[in-house]
Amino acid sequence: MLELTRRDEPAAGTGEIVVEPTSAALSAPDLLIRRGGYQGNPQPPRTVGSEVVGRVVSAGSASGAPSLSARLQTDR
Repeated sequence: MLELTRRDEPAAGTGEIVVEPTSAALSAPDLLIRRGGYQGNPQPPRTVGSEVVGRVVSAGSASGAPSLSARLQTDR
């Protein structure tokens, strides 16, 4: 069973960005992770959703980071 939970807002570290998702996919690897059958078998609690579309809401210090409110898509 998948469960929706609320968590504290993350802070972007050096070289990281925080993305506010507007859409997310639940893919085959996500389901395998949930069932414990994915390579490396990440242990719970695990946030699934490797494909996300959203906007950058904060960025840590790093050159080349997308600007705030830039739209982007991730695939891993």
